[in-house]
Amino acid sequence: MDNKYFIIEITKWSYGNGYTIAKDKMFDNLSDASKFCVALENIQSLNKNGCDKIYHIQKVDKSIYTDEKPLLLTKERELSNDRSN
Repeated sequence: MDNKYFIIEITKWSYGNGYTIAKDKMFDNLSDASKFCVALENIQSLNKNGCDKIYHIQKVDKSIYTDEKPLLLTKERELSNDRSN
């Protein structure tokens, strides 16, 4: 399974930092995420509006986007786990 990536946007204000996922987008590969991150940094360097923004690429945990269905805990499974203790 391929890795996916977010770009985390850190906004530095005088009273603290704010964290968001840039453009609410998940990237399918590191190359696309890197290109987008560089573009965001270039735009930020041209347009400072009273706050500083920093961008970081973050690998997404596979449990967030996996197609696997979660394991349901049924009474039968619950009882079988109790007996193994």
